[in-house]
Amino acid sequence: MAKARRELNKLLTREEILDCQDLKIERLDVPEWGGYVYVRSMTASERDAWEGRLIESKNKVPEMRSMLASELVCDENGKGVFTPDDLQALGRKSGAALDRVFDKVQQLNKVSEKDLEELAGN
Repeated sequence: MAKARRELNKLLTREEILDCQDLKIERLDVPEWGGYVYVRSMTASERDAWEGRLIESKNKVPEMRSMLASELVCDENGKGVFTPDDLQALGRKSGAALDRVFDKVQQLNKVSEKDLEELAGN
């Protein structure tokens, strides 16, 4: 445990920060779809853009679950499997399945219910 503390006390260089692979990809079982998918975390720019879309929607948060699924469901290497053209088709899929994906995305990206309420309320 002492070793871990020493590592956290290390001042990171610019190169170390820019070179580190800090985005997560996690497997998620989706029984409603009969299998599993991979879901990845958002980059800071993606999160800013997503939050901006929520704020612009003025309390109408259209297709929030479908939108995030279309952007963050990926293959095992992090490459997206959907295109923006798939948004409406995803919106016609099981709400339970999309909730499952959305819950995982919230967890990976540390998006709290309070965050969602504040964004939708603006």
